[in-house]
Amino acid sequence: MLESALVYGSLTIIMVACGVFASRRQLAYNKGITMLGRKGNLGFAYLEIWLPIFFFTVVFGCRYDVGRDQLEYLKWYNEGVPESKEFLWRYMTDFLSNVGVHYAVYFSLWAFLQVFLIFYSIKEYRFLFPYVAYYLIVGNYFLAMMNTIRFSLVACIFFFATKYIEQKQFFKYCLCIVLAMLIHKTAIVLLIFYPLFVRKDVWISIKSQAIILGVSLFLMFNRDAAFGVVSNIFSFVIDRFNYGAGYGYILNPKYGVYLFNQAAEFGRNTGLGEYIFLFLGLIIMYYQSRMREKYDSKLFQISYVLWFMAFSLGFVAGKSFVLGRPLLYLANFKMLIIAYFTHYCFSSKKLNDKIIGIMFVLIYMALFINIISMGEVNKSAFTFFWQH
Repeated sequence: MLESALVYGSLTIIMVACGVFASRRQLAYNKGITMLGRKGNLGFAYLEIWLPIFFFTVVFGCRYDVGRDQLEYLKWYNEGVPESKEFLWRYMTDFLSNVGVHYAVYFSLWAFLQVFLIFYSIKEYRFLFPYVAYYLIVGNYFLAMMNTIRFSLVACIFFFATKYIEQKQFFKYCLCIVLAMLIHKTAIVLLIFYPLFVRKDVWISIKSQAIILGVSLFLMFNRDAAFGVVSNIFSFVIDRFNYGAGYGYILNPKYGVYLFNQAAEFGRNTGLGEYIFLFLGLIIMYYQSRMREKYDSKLFQISYVLWFMAFSLGFVAGKSFVLGRPLLYLANFKMLIIAYFTHYCFSSKKLNDKIIGIMFVLIYMALFINIISMGEVNKSAFTFFWQH
């Protein structure tokens, strides 16, 4: 645990500190202090932006057996990717393997693409950088990125492509999704978000949010009903994407108990943790109108709706890795809304808001410490490849 704490702690401090510098540069730029970039806007080529990207890339490129699926990816890299996998992923993996590139460089490539897309997508909102940097590590989002690499890379492409919804550029949005489909074909489902969010007002009323959340909590406490809903949805998905060999067991009722409790065998807090996240989510919902007024942008609206979808549906999928995977496409929006909320609290003049912001930071820190304390079980324990 000591090595994990040192690696994750140092990385968090570096990334947050650089995020603070980035946010201050934007503030200075807005006040007319910073020189304009060559294109008349605040550029992206600053040390405080590329330094955290560099450290994140190197650290997670040089990891070994961090993330439940890494060794499977390593096996593909050494032995070849199965023909059933998507073209671009298979081509890039086999090409780098065939030219003799060390697997640390291979994993660094995917880590770089993910973290670069996240920060580049919010480059106009650098006041969020320190908070995104904090929750990226302490919020445990990095572990999903290092685990389900293909899913997470597609999620980052989707995160980046959201700006084309704001700009009503359907063709560019489709190009991003087609690219994502060459990495994981299930990305085709992301096409539905364009017609849903291209409208001027995409908000969900608080009444509708309460109903959706209530249904999700009902399904969380009634696994038989949840299994019926899930099996109907997955039977369609499995047939369309030919995933019967890998996920067909989902449709078998005798696996229902295992399906909804997979996380337990990997040390995930499946009891108190759910109620903590429910509590935190309800606080964000309580603040939604004030946040919407302060952050009056289409990005915030889209992000909040996707955060709420992931938050509410997460209680149905909560303990299942399989059911939770589709929600990984929304993970970056969850992280962004938590960053928005924390920024709102710390920028507020009210003491109560600042106290709530501190509470969020400390609760996530406590949850993170709990996760890495079980590092050998949940695959969060950090090891460099040269230690293997």
